[in-house]
Amino acid sequence: MLVSSKKPADAADEGLDFDRALADPAAAFEEPERVVRHPQLSPKQKREILRRWALELYRTDCAKTRAIAQEDLARLDKVIDALIDLDEPPRALFKHKRTPTGGARVA
Repeated sequence: MLVSSKKPADAADEGLDFDRALADPAAAFEEPERVVRHPQLSPKQKREILRRWALELYRTDCAKTRAIAQEDLARLDKVIDALIDLDEPPRALFKHKRTPTGGARVA
């Protein structure tokens, strides 16, 4: 079982809790190559562990990429706002006035 406090590679050599390895392959194995060489796993089990490991890494990478993209978009919005501020006079180009019906009209 993978309950010991030893390094993941040592635990993988001693025995394996397949369900835990599926849930968190990186915690169960030090390197993907250890999955390939594990004597207690069938080729099908090895593929499934490695597939899940790859999927988790992909999700983590996508989350980081989205966070960076959102930061970049926020920065882009600020740059566009600054360009608009340069192109507009100090006061807004269009003043909105209320019409008697309560709607706004452009002056």
